Amino acid sequence: MKRLTILGLSLVFIFILAFTLQQQLSTSPKTESPLTSSQQIASETEQSVSEQATADNNEQSTIDSTDNETNNNSTVADSNENNEATTELATYNSNPDQTTQELPMIETTLETTTIAEMAQEKNLINTDLPETVIIDQNNQKYSLYRLLDRPTIINVWASWCPPCREEMPYFQKQYDLHHEDIQFVMLNATLSRPSETEEAAKEYLKEFNYTMPIYYDLGFNNQVKLETAILPYTIVVHADGSFDRYPGQMSEEQLIEIIDGLLAE
Repeated sequence: MKRLTILGLSLVFIFILAFTLQQQLSTSPKTESPLTSSQQIASETEQSVSEQATADNNEQSTIDSTDNETNNNSTVADSNENNEATTELATYNSNPDQTTQELPMIETTLETTTIAEMAQEKNLINTDLPETVIIDQNNQKYSLYRLLDRPTIINVWASWCPPCREEMPYFQKQYDLHHEDIQFVMLNATLSRPSETEEAAKEYLKEFNYTMPIYYDLGFNNQVKLETAILPYTIVVHADGSFDRYPGQMSEEQLIEIIDGLLAE
């Protein structure tokens, strides 16, 4: 009997202790497991990354939108500029005088007449000889080209040149015979030597009483352009504008043959 009483009390005590422990466990806060905490951190991190990506996308969209707007504005400006240029070109094509009438007028003294037109107008020979300037015995300047109104013999000479002095009488004789039909241009190679001045040449001409048309070079202008590398040098201009070159001394027979050929043209 006594044992049963003690056993009953023990059971009652155990029941009360178990009930009390159960009540304590039901009222205390739950503790998250380490696994649950890690999953939450991962989730929060993923959410943060997603939010940052969304923010970056929004920012990039704003930038792209701004760039597109700028490009559109540039395209519009370029289009407007092209339209203005097209309009100006159309205006010029339809009325070029109106486009250029505000430009200042430039005065010019250039001759628009070509050499061929001048030759036809002045009854000159249209030749490919270079245009040069010569001076006569009265210091009057002439265009060599404007003297070519008929077949012409141009002889470049110098008073110091022995071959020139030897052939000069041949030219004087032919000039006396044919100066009405053939033009003679006896061109002194002025300054071909320091001693070859106009004064020296005139003294030589006076000494031998040469009356041919004598001209003087101006700053080697003719000696260079006519390419008279040696003296004497003769250029024969034909009626058709063609010309022949005869460098060196010419014999009297050769000169007569040339004259006859020019007279037959």
